[in-house]
Amino acid sequence: MKVSDTPSFSRTCLVGQLNVRDGFDCGKLEENPKLWRRSLLTEKEFRKLDKKYYTAHLLSMAEVVRDVKVERPCDLSAVRRYDMIFPEEVDSGDLFKDYPCRIERVSVWFFPCEVILFSIEIDDSGRPLNDITLMHGSWKEWDDNYADFGTKSLDNLLKPLSDLTKAPDKPDNLCFQNTKMRQYQVVQCDDDRIDDELLYEVATFSKIGVIGDPNQCARGKPSQDYYEHIMAENSVSAFSNWKALALNDSFTVLAIDGIYSDSELDSHGDGYRYFEMLYMRCLVQEFYCFSRNNGYREKSDVDLFAEEHNIELMEKYYFYDDFSYDFLPNMMYQAMVKGLGLQGDREELTLHVKQALREKRRRNNEIVVNSVKIFAVITVFWTLYTMFTTIFECLRGSVTAAIFTVLAFVTWLKFHNLTREK
Repeated sequence: MKVSDTPSFSRTCLVGQLNVRDGFDCGKLEENPKLWRRSLLTEKEFRKLDKKYYTAHLLSMAEVVRDVKVERPCDLSAVRRYDMIFPEEVDSGDLFKDYPCRIERVSVWFFPCEVILFSIEIDDSGRPLNDITLMHGSWKEWDDNYADFGTKSLDNLLKPLSDLTKAPDKPDNLCFQNTKMRQYQVVQCDDDRIDDELLYEVATFSKIGVIGDPNQCARGKPSQDYYEHIMAENSVSAFSNWKALALNDSFTVLAIDGIYSDSELDSHGDGYRYFEMLYMRCLVQEFYCFSRNNGYREKSDVDLFAEEHNIELMEKYYFYDDFSYDFLPNMMYQAMVKGLGLQGDREELTLHVKQALREKRRRNNEIVVNSVKIFAVITVFWTLYTMFTTIFECLRGSVTAAIFTVLAFVTWLKFHNLTREK
């Protein structure tokens, strides 16, 4: 067994769009201070981060204690995070079947445009890497695999979270509309160099050693072309003691040289730890675009006025890529955007909006044109009716008026259909 087969540090943050009940808002958590604690940046934390990130980015990702004098846009008042207070009777280290690990934190995140996310932060340091990749792969399919890895203790611990969902008695139904869990993983090994094959295997939840396995039929073994393409296109690294791989369902950092030894996963994105400041920002965009794009595909009664405002809000605070004074966060963020395919999601949403607006303008124009047609036909037939009844006064009456009205309607209908055919 290689030294790297048992990492000295392993932390994963599971993230999903919470399957909340209709009408749910952060007030439900404010009503339960014994279960949920509002997370705020202290002045010291804010000042520290403000030297690294633009203020607008910080305020779009976290709340600041009230005594910090910063101008906060009123349309970002929904940006809130609540951390769950663990029940004293629940041991957070005895939760998964045959898999010792600890849940360090459970959070609910409120962002603008009704994007509500949850995160479950798990420490499984010291587990063999094959156990880690197998379990992390199971967590990715949380809904389908929950019965296999969950316990009664896990049910009890997650009850305050599952109580917020449409299925409060089912902790296996946390994710919204069949969306999948995303994972931000950090694994530190006591090796002297970064192993690209190991990074790929951890990031794709594969069996360790599968790439170098001479057995070409090994389950999960990628083709050489695919492996080389993924590592060339989706990996990112700035220093020799860490490397990351950005994929659609995970962002994985493989580190050496004691980066994470004797320290917790930093909660605000210092150093190489960018879960809250970068990855969560990406997922806000992903789940927002996912829900809106689905809405345009599935129904035609989208409130364009509301969507125009929402998209303007997202473009102002989330749909931009340069938000740090430091090169590293921007570089990491670009890798995450690429791995998640956010550029395509944004472009698809923009296309849907443009098409919907064109259709709306076309319908408005049709209404105007049809109104003009109706007015013109009525004017012509009213003139004819007046002339006819002037010549033949004995025919003046409701019957003649009704006849001219029917003739006017038939004329307009034929003219309208002829115009549509052209």
